[in-house]
Amino acid sequence: ATKVDAETKIRTRGAPLSRPRNIEEEINAVGLGWFQIRLLVIFGILVAGDGMEMVVISLLYPALRDQWNLTTSEESFLASSVFAGFLLGCLVGGRLGDSIGRRRTFLVSGCVFLVASICSGFAPNFLSLCTFRFLVAPLHAPRHR
Repeated sequence: ATKVDAETKIRTRGAPLSRPRNIEEEINAVGLGWFQIRLLVIFGILVAGDGMEMVVISLLYPALRDQWNLTTSEESFLASSVFAGFLLGCLVGGRLGDSIGRRRTFLVSGCVFLVASICSGFAPNFLSLCTFRFLVAPLHAPRHR
């Protein structure tokens, strides 16, 4: 048996193949079970949470402007701090996933995202809110790559 034959048997669980499977055939071969449904629910909740997180802060801008007497420059800085955090997360998230594993990166980013989001909700002033928003944003990025 050649190396190609051994790889084909491993990839096809021992069944011989006349040609390599494409991605759709591989997905159909695996099927849909409880593991896939559980992943769909978990990722769906996280994506919905991410979306709500971004919408809520944009809805809070008018209240923050009135409460803390923010200028338009400060509002822009707050929005920019979020996207600067996204940039950092995109630059670091992929490498971190490659080095410590994507699952661990995802779990750690989800936990830290939760803590940083709660802290941004209790931020006492503009600078701490910008800091927490900057810290929350990179934790979105590894999940959206």
